[in-house]
This record gives sequence, structure tokens and C-alpha cells, in this order.
Amino acid sequence: MAIKDRFRNIPLPEIIEDAVPEEEPQEAVIDSQSVFADLVKSLSQKIASIPVWFEYTKNEQYDLISSYVSAKLKDFWVEFSQEEKEKFITMFMNSVFGFGALDVLILSEDITVIFVSSDGKVEVERSGRIELSDIKLDNAQFEKIKDAMLKLSAEDAEKGIINVKLENLLITLLLPPVCSAKIIIRKLARKKVDFEYLINSKMLSSEAADLIKSYISEKHNILVTGKLNSGKSSLISAMLYEPGEVRSVLVQKFPLITGLPPSVETFLTGTLDDTGFENLMTSVSLMAPSFIFTDLNSVKYTDYIINSFSDLHGFVTALRADSVAAAVAKISASVMFSEKCTEKAAKAALAKIFDFIVFVDDCKLKSISALSLNKAGSLVLTAIEVPEPVSLQPEGLAEPVLQKPEALPVKNSGSFLARYQ
Repeated sequence: MAIKDRFRNIPLPEIIEDAVPEEEPQEAVIDSQSVFADLVKSLSQKIASIPVWFEYTKNEQYDLISSYVSAKLKDFWVEFSQEEKEKFITMFMNSVFGFGALDVLILSEDITVIFVSSDGKVEVERSGRIELSDIKLDNAQFEKIKDAMLKLSAEDAEKGIINVKLENLLITLLLPPVCSAKIIIRKLARKKVDFEYLINSKMLSSEAADLIKSYISEKHNILVTGKLNSGKSSLISAMLYEPGEVRSVLVQKFPLITGLPPSVETFLTGTLDDTGFENLMTSVSLMAPSFIFTDLNSVKYTDYIINSFSDLHGFVTALRADSVAAAVAKISASVMFSEKCTEKAAKAALAKIFDFIVFVDDCKLKSISALSLNKAGSLVLTAIEVPEPVSLQPEGLAEPVLQKPEALPVKNSGSFLARYQ
């Protein structure tokens, strides 16, 4: 009998009182899912009250949960074998994370990121969209989580940005003076995020996926750009599966992209200063991998890469920007400043290292642009026709129309940024 089935159709004792007509015994039916949810909620509250919960080892956490669950199960008059008991406790271990009221959000499969403000407001990213949760933390709950993460990180709060990795969670603390205190809990992907996954998620069409795959197989250099939480990391994750058995390297600030093929070697830069980053990239280049992927999202790193790997082929990097034009402007301005070069030379550097710019927004592929230089040495961006994902249409409606992304309007005069406005 399954563990949860033990909670179904549990008979209550028959009670017969004097002067009361004898009746058929009644059965009490306990909803196993409701019982499990109530126990998880109760256990989450209990664990959230333990200040040092995150400092316990897995075995210590297991022992505490085992004692708590065993005591609670006695209320249901149910006997468990040792094997069933261990399975049941494992279910709780996988359902309780130590974040109190936030545990139910972490457990939800369609929620990928949880944002908590210092006023207790909780927002979530669900299926690529941000929405307000009906859960709200009080000040004591917020401070307890914040203090626990600070203690785990052992980093100075004055840094303003603190990152802690717990199992498949990446917790980021944003603290003054960077901004008002915030907690961001990001769930690291457990599933294989490849192109098949992105196609099924309607992030892009199979035709667009095949196009990007061809760019990788031909070892073109690609800049992936988009806003915060736009889907850049997911797209890079899918690209990482394409090189096959050849050696590839992934450089990322924090372990957001996980579960990759053994041919991909991963390096983290989150704790490195500028010198450490340069030493790491030098070591990566000496490894002579067939492909280098970076998910750093900073123009500073992109600028360094342009200057250091201008002759590289098979390179993919991510840059956070609101549009293709903004990405071009960011990189060019940085190159002009660091190299003390002209605008034209900065644009030429951009076009010489990158063959394509892929723009994503709201977890959707929006455009692909090819980079080239005309005879005068000016940057030219050419929009590539990208079929959109086909949605199932109700009977009687027209088939989806494949739309060509609008080309960037390039003017012939004015400042570099003005030409793309």
C-alpha cells in the first residue's frame, strides 16, 4: 500500500451512548494531499523558527525532521514500516527548504524566481512573467532569512550584493547602499534545457533553433542580449549541447546553468577580482577549447573579451541590454573608452568579433541580426528572418503569419547612439 494511501478511509472507533439508537459506524476520510500539505506548512513554520537550520548538515536536518514527523504521524493512528517511514520523511526533506512561508513557492514547479522586498512584498517569475504573490512576510521573517544567508556567506554586508548557493537554489541579497534590502531566490534548472526544451516552451520555433544550431556548427561568434530575466541563460544552455563531444568551456558568474554534458567545463567568476578574472580567461585560452561560452552579462567583460580574443571562432557571450541598439551602444562606448579609439574603430571591433546578435525578451526569441562592415568601414546590422513559434489555432482561424523583424533604422549622421534611435 502506498504511503499516502495510509491516510485514506481510516475508521474511527465506534462509540455507543445510552439512550441513543444504534447506528451504523461512520468512517472518517482523510484527504492525504491535504494532510501532507498541512504537515509541510507546519514543518516549514517549525524549521523557520530555528536560527541555525542552514548550518546543520543534511544528516542533522534529516534527524530533526524525522523526530518531528514521527510525532505528528501518531495523531493519525497509523503504523508505518521503517522503509515507509524513511520514504515519507524523504518526501518532507524534498518539500521543506527552511524559508518558512516561501517554501510553498520554492516547491512550485512553474515558479523559477522569487523576489522579496524589505516591506515583505513577494513577487514571483512564473512561466517567464512576473506576478505578485499572495504571500507576504513580516519584518521579523524577512530579517531572519537575510541574517541566515549573511551568516552562511561569511561575506561583508557592505559589499551590497551577497550570493549564496543552497542545493539547487541561488540566493542573492541586495543590500544598501546598492538598493533597499531585497532577497532573490532563483531555482537552478533541474531539467535539461536544450533546444527541444526551448521549442516546447514556445521560446523559439524549430526553424529558428535550426538556424542557431547552424551558426554554432559553423563556429560563428554570437552575442546573446536581452533584459534581466529575459531568457539569455536558457538560450546559452541550449547552445551548450550543440558542440557534441568536443571540449567546450562555460564561464559564468554564478552557477545558473547546470546539468551540462561532461564535455563542458564550467568556471565561476563570482568571487574573482579583475586580476583573477584575467588570469582565469588566460588559463581558459591556453586550454584551447573548441568553443567558449560566457554568461557574465557585463559590458566590462565583453570589452575585455573583444580585446583579448579578436581572432577567436566558436565564441558565445551574453550581455544585458534592453535592445540590440542598446547592446551595440554599450559595447562601442566601452571600447572607445578603454582603447581611446574613434567611434568607427569601436564599431569595427564589434563587427570583427561577432557575426550575429541574438535578442531575447520575455523568454521569447525576438530577432537575429547579422553584423558586417560596409566599404567605408561602418557597422551594418542586417535583420535575419526568424519564424515565430507556431501556436495551435482554433478551427476556422488563419494559420500564424511569419513576420520579419524590423531592421534597425540606421541614420547616416549624428552620434553613434542617435543613429539607432
